[in-house]
Amino acid sequence: MRAGVWTLCAVVLWMVCSCGRTVPKSTAPTPPVHTERVREATLRIVGDVMQHTPQIDAARTAAGYDYVPCFEPVKEWLSNADLTIANLETTLRATPPYSGYPQFAAPSALAFALADAGVDVALLANNHICDRGRTGIINTIAALDSAGLRHTGAYCDLPDYARNNPLTMTVGGFRIAILNYTYGTNGIVTPRGVFVNRIDTVRIAADMERAATADIRVVCVHWGEEYHTRPSKAQRELAEWLYRKGATVIMGGHPHVVQPVEVLTDKWGRVRGVTFFSLGNYVSNQTTPGSDGGMVATLRFRQVGQEPIEISADWDFVWTHRYRKNGQRAYRILPLDALHKVINDSTVWRANRFRNSCRRFQTADTVIVGREFGRLN
Repeated sequence: MRAGVWTLCAVVLWMVCSCGRTVPKSTAPTPPVHTERVREATLRIVGDVMQHTPQIDAARTAAGYDYVPCFEPVKEWLSNADLTIANLETTLRATPPYSGYPQFAAPSALAFALADAGVDVALLANNHICDRGRTGIINTIAALDSAGLRHTGAYCDLPDYARNNPLTMTVGGFRIAILNYTYGTNGIVTPRGVFVNRIDTVRIAADMERAATADIRVVCVHWGEEYHTRPSKAQRELAEWLYRKGATVIMGGHPHVVQPVEVLTDKWGRVRGVTFFSLGNYVSNQTTPGSDGGMVATLRFRQVGQEPIEISADWDFVWTHRYRKNGQRAYRILPLDALHKVINDSTVWRANRFRNSCRRFQTADTVIVGREFGRLN
């Protein structure tokens, strides 16, 4: 009995002495929480950026040249991608004379407007890059550098070639390599001291080897037949060869009209490659059916841990609206879904014609989906 009393007293005394004291928390380390790394990136690519003489005249102001209004309707849309690429199918220069077709030379202000509108990279390997000779290539690259635009496909010297071929960038945690080639330069020999990437499988294979450490390889090719809405046999054969060499995505330019999209899947149905055979024109003065607009490709990449990279692709259409503003010709790029909201002038019939061509493109016999990637190996 006495022992029980002493035990009770000890417990009471401990409780009294502990009042108002904080019992220290355990100092044992918390086990680490392991989470899988998630990488995500959105890539957007637009078609041919053309500069015909009426476009250059329309951009002239009292202070120089201003292309910003042309891209204003799509600026926010392009800017929300992690990386936006454009095919620049003209040379650039800081001072006159400027010219349109057949030998393009546009004001450097175009580069600054593209950068302002969300473009990050300019593709230079096309049939007009040698229009103004060696000086034209050097001036174009200088203008792009001044505007803060990266570039690939043509190079002003060997250091530029070594630095930007392939052009490698880290976007959303992915290492992305951009490679760019052209079928030719309208019979003009590449001037001494500068470099233009031609479609040469030996050279491309070597470039793909240098890009082997990239997570994603985007190959942009100036190819095909102008104004043909279907890819040629040569385009298809080159595309399959590029996939065998490690391409992730293939983007085409030059036909000035939209051509089919082909999605390649593996045996589990996962997208392993996407080919946009031709994005058409992003902006131009061309008016023949299908050439007054083009496609904007959007690719999304996602990877969880060491799982295969998930690829999804979609596309939207844009149309070049040629109109009159204060009595002067003007140009602006409009998304397809905005045409019925803003077009109320004599160009309505052209807008409707373009909208109808886009609807036809969306049919199953034009958008080719589901080729098995493994068959290319």
